[in-house]
Amino acid sequence: MDLIKELTILKNIINALEIKRKLAEIETIKASISKQERMMTDNNHKAQHLITYTFAANSYSDKEYAEAYRYGIHSLLSSMSLDKPLNIDLLLRLLEDSVSNMPNGLNVNKELYDHVLKCDREIRELNNYSYIKRDYESYFSMYIRKATRDDSI
Repeated sequence: MDLIKELTILKNIINALEIKRKLAEIETIKASISKQERMMTDNNHKAQHLITYTFAANSYSDKEYAEAYRYGIHSLLSSMSLDKPLNIDLLLRLLEDSVSNMPNGLNVNKELYDHVLKCDREIRELNNYSYIKRDYESYFSMYIRKATRDDSI
């Protein structure tokens, strides 16, 4: 009878050790998945940054300054969402140049205007917002003064 109890206890100890080992494997896999998710998110932000910057630069070249501002603010949001933001000075200069060239009272379609406001809210919520706050807020307030949301276009 004692032998059966000892074997049962030994089996339970072995099972507990196996469970502990499997839990450690699961934690390792979870850490790996988290790292891959962060990398994928970072790559997505980089891609959005580059694509929207290209659209912004093209819009600026075409003298479509409201569109350039829209894509520029989106590019800034994508860049600032990275662990190591890219091209911040370039993006702020693009926003400044775009809004400086916009005429006062420019009618902007609802979608474009709302997109700019959405990006603005998200930028202000970022942990590293203080890095760009002074210049960014100056350019954004100029945009708000110059652009008029037009629901008919």
